[in-house]
Amino acid sequence: MQWTIDRSISLRLNEQFFYVIFYPLVHIIGISSNGQGGRIMIFGMPWWVFMVILFIFFSGYMAFRAMRAERALEKQYIEREGQVYMKRIEEEREQRRQEQKEVTN
Repeated sequence: MQWTIDRSISLRLNEQFFYVIFYPLVHIIGISSNGQGGRIMIFGMPWWVFMVILFIFFSGYMAFRAMRAERALEKQYIEREGQVYMKRIEEEREQRRQEQKEVTN
């Protein structure tokens, strides 16, 4: 007898979970068929329109990430070219110093 009471309580808890948690969540998000032949609507739009909008935002995020990565690569390239340029200037200074020492001697 105890088992049947516990089982009925657990069934009631499952029903309560559905009505207390899942049902309001579905209505907050706005997922419903609205009697339109089973077409699922999210926020009053067909599900595929919602997915297209999500993919647009995802693609914008990925473009932003690519732009940041490209900017970092450009910065590294500019830094490397600057180092090469500074090394060449330093070599020319050393060469001029050597020439001046030879002239003074």
